[in-house]
Amino acid sequence: DGQPQLWLGLRWIRDLRRSSARAIEAARPFRTLAELLERVSLQAKELEHLIQCGALDGLGESRAALLAEARAFSRAGSTHQLSLFPMAETITVAAESVADRLAWENRLLGWPISLTPLDLVTVPEGAVGLRSWTARSGDRPVRLAGYRLPGYTGGKGFYFSDGDDYLLVRSDEKLRLTTWQPVLLEGRWREDSWGGGWLLATAITELD
Repeated sequence: DGQPQLWLGLRWIRDLRRSSARAIEAARPFRTLAELLERVSLQAKELEHLIQCGALDGLGESRAALLAEARAFSRAGSTHQLSLFPMAETITVAAESVADRLAWENRLLGWPISLTPLDLVTVPEGAVGLRSWTARSGDRPVRLAGYRLPGYTGGKGFYFSDGDDYLLVRSDEKLRLTTWQPVLLEGRWREDSWGGGWLLATAITELD
């Protein structure tokens, strides 16, 4: 679709052994979860984390469906054993929620990659996207929907993003804003004599 994409290596995944990552890389590609389990020996937690963080997207209808399939293989003892006794009916599994997907990616990768916290909320009318906000001059107020990013700016303030872009936010008052919490931020653009810029926040409202 022409949009930039972020690719993370398997070694970013929490609790995945290096030996398992190397084995997956050597045995791929896989068309199904069964093929993966037939070629690579994985601990139960490793398989769960691979599914939850999205590393196996495309091998099933959803991550929730892949988790259900993995549990079925575990109960059967092997992929071959399960194929001998197919289920009389196909069990339909509801896809994981946006909240679950964000929580899984944050916990296992340290960063949401397929969605953003704004996908959990309704963005208020009149909120401007960071990439489309080009009039960053003068004293004109602006309303931005986004969330605080983790990390240190090297000085005052914090980094703020909407999933498309990010900027530096500062305030004359001490702000207590939880990382990844969706908020509506109101403020004005400021620049220093060296051309550096930031948004001076005047109001922050949590979105839910």
